Amino acid sequence: MITRLLMRNINKISALLILISVYFASCNKDNPGGIDPSSSDCPENVIKYRTMDLSVTTPHKAIGELVSNEYKNGWGRMEFAQPVTSIPAAAFYENTNLVSIELSNKVTSIGGDAFKGCSNLISATTGNGITSIGERAFEGCSSLKEFAIADGVSEIQYATFTGCKALETVYVGQNVKVIDDASFYNCANITKVYTKNLKNWCEGGFMRAFSAYSYGKVDLYVDNKLLVDLVVPDGVSAIADHSFVGLKRIKTVSLPETVNYILYYAFEDCEGLEKINFPASLKGIGHHAFMGCTNLTRVDIASLEHWCSIAFYEDEDSYSYITNYPFQYSKEGHLFQSGKEIADIAIPASCTVVGDYTFWKLKSIKSVKFHDSVTKIGLWAFMNCASLESLVIPDSVTLIDSGAFSYSGIADVTLGKNMNRIGYEAFRGCANLRKVTLTANTPPVLYSRDNLNPFSECSSLESIIVPKGSLSVYQNTSGWSQYSALMKEAE
Repeated sequence: MITRLLMRNINKISALLILISVYFASCNKDNPGGIDPSSSDCPENVIKYRTMDLSVTTPHKAIGELVSNEYKNGWGRMEFAQPVTSIPAAAFYENTNLVSIELSNKVTSIGGDAFKGCSNLISATTGNGITSIGERAFEGCSSLKEFAIADGVSEIQYATFTGCKALETVYVGQNVKVIDDASFYNCANITKVYTKNLKNWCEGGFMRAFSAYSYGKVDLYVDNKLLVDLVVPDGVSAIADHSFVGLKRIKTVSLPETVNYILYYAFEDCEGLEKINFPASLKGIGHHAFMGCTNLTRVDIASLEHWCSIAFYEDEDSYSYITNYPFQYSKEGHLFQSGKEIADIAIPASCTVVGDYTFWKLKSIKSVKFHDSVTKIGLWAFMNCASLESLVIPDSVTLIDSGAFSYSGIADVTLGKNMNRIGYEAFRGCANLRKVTLTANTPPVLYSRDNLNPFSECSSLESIIVPKGSLSVYQNTSGWSQYSALMKEAE
């Protein structure tokens, strides 16, 4: 008797699995080819379903006047007297027998908790008439593998898909503008996300919701095409925080003239990103916007004047290395203007301060000409500029901040008459630096930290030229005195 019952159940399950596999093969949702994957051919007064035991099931709450409910030919079928336009809250709450559900295109809303706890629900076709999905509507549907959010939906609410651990593919409809950060909480297996509206994606920062538990696994498809070359649509004014975080396939980014801001973590860990342009409209970049972009080596800019106007470091006093500089995590950077790489830089008159990190890691820079409007050279401004050989700092500059020219290729440098402060490690590790010429009669203050002074590790330094009549002053000034043997007066 037990054996007979067991075999009967095995046969039912086998038949169910065959039906489900045929169902998914016919849907072909992973390659919709432009077809709306939320669309249904279910009659408007019918709800179609499948169950684990191939028998009828009923909702916990009345959906309408039920005319019949029967199971045959592999489908359960609830037929109602009137068209079904909504699924009430908790209608199928914890119905663990439910395997598949199909609603008609007439249904406009799914209430909160409607399918919560349906742990064996594999497929849910909601119809393309849906405009509202309630909180936790599919929470705990741990067997659900894919879901299509209809074009009429504008918001994915809190915890809608929490705990859908088998969820792999999500289709985001045309008009979705808000996806709650916790809507896909604990969905660690999402690998494909499709969007029809790239503008909404850029402005909504949707990747926040998908990256929390599927970090680095997700591929984004725009109009059914894998996103590799991102062309941000005209009209987007800001790339929202976390918009493309962890999308490793993106190689290039093209921003339109409407973009004013790239917000924090926008392109974090886009490891494949190699090239981006900064339009003249760009006003600001959020911290860590390019964190982990290890292969980003090229930025096309509108002008040097615009590049110098961007603040790459938000907190000058912390020395925390928290920056929004695009080349921070790559080995080197290259600036291009009008398709040509910039090698010789002329700091524009509009620039009074060369900001922190502004030319860091730009290894192709050979020369820099400062306008006499410049009064300060910021933290690590020219660090690792390996091709930079000779440098003349104008009289207008009073401060060279810490690390400004460290590990650059400078062989000789002349400092202007009004130089009064040089930050620690300003020229540290300049292995080619042989000659320093000072024109200020009063020795600039040399800052030291952790036994590192501005000229630490300058192993080739041979001479320090000071103004006539000031040799003894320099030789007896703290910081400079250690270089007494290298000093001589200008002729």
